[in-house]
Formats: sequence, C-alpha cells, structure tokens
Amino acid sequence: MLFESESPCLYINRSNLTGVTLEQFDSLFPSERRSFLADDPLGYLHSMCDQLRSSCELQTSFEHLFLSLYFDQLWESHQGCGARLGRSLMPFPQTHLYLTDFSHLITGECEQKCVKVDFAFWTGQRFQAVQIDRPSGDRVHDERLLRFWGIELIRLAEEDISPAALKRFV
Repeated sequence: MLFESESPCLYINRSNLTGVTLEQFDSLFPSERRSFLADDPLGYLHSMCDQLRSSCELQTSFEHLFLSLYFDQLWESHQGCGARLGRSLMPFPQTHLYLTDFSHLITGECEQKCVKVDFAFWTGQRFQAVQIDRPSGDRVHDERLLRFWGIELIRLAEEDISPAALKRFV
C-alpha cells in the first residue's frame, strides 16, 4: 500500500519495543539526508528543529516554543555529544492517535476515534502525549481515552513552557 501525505507520517509498530529517536530523523525526512554524527551536531539539531517547525503545521507560537526549547535542552543535557543526542526521543508534532473508544459499548457501539495531541514521544513501551493549553470540555473525553490506552498525558499550560519544564523530556 502506498500512502502519500503533505505532512510527514510515521507508523509505529507497538510490538517493536524500540523508541523512535533522533537517529531516525533522516528516514522521516529523506530530503534532509545528513549523518547525525556530522561535524556540527548543534547545526544538525537546529536543522531538525527548523524542519519540524516548518513542515508539521504547528498551530500556536507555544508549540514552536516547545520545539525550540526541547532541542535547546537536548543540547545542554548532552553537552553536544552526538552519540548520546542520537538516542534522545524524537518529538512528533501534531500527532494523531487512532484509538478504539469502548465508552458506548453497553449500547452495542464502539468506534475508532482520532485523538490529536500537540506532541507525542514513543519510548518503545508507551506513548507520552503533550497537550499545551487549558483543559476544555471537548478534550475531557479524549484525555480519558488516552489514559485508558496507557498513554501518559502531560498537560502544559502556555505560561509554563520554559527550559525547566522541558527538562523532564530530555
């Protein structure tokens, strides 16, 4: 089956217990083919961040800020060591998770539901989902569904996005 999209797409096989890391960036963005262990790992991180910010249809300035701070924190935490940087988790902006919703099973209904999160990380064992906003009535059911499927949900208020807040992801 051939699937084409304007935005980058990634299929995660949950039985493969390997996280998706920065080393896999060039397979997601073939036009950016460069060796991760190039002479300029800081430049490579900046190009990764720029590519994600420009091609993933981010919705708010806070999503742009999240990505910029994430990559800055990676650089600081790993002190520029390319090998360690490569093992860091890849952030997936504007992630759509397709989950089975059993909440109406008593009436004989269950449906596939697409839940969109601002960012996700695949650790190899579970998804971590990041929502940047304030809770709304529309998202309460989605958040329950995410938790039902074992997806760790991390909510960040816009005013809380800071280098200190993003250290937990690095």
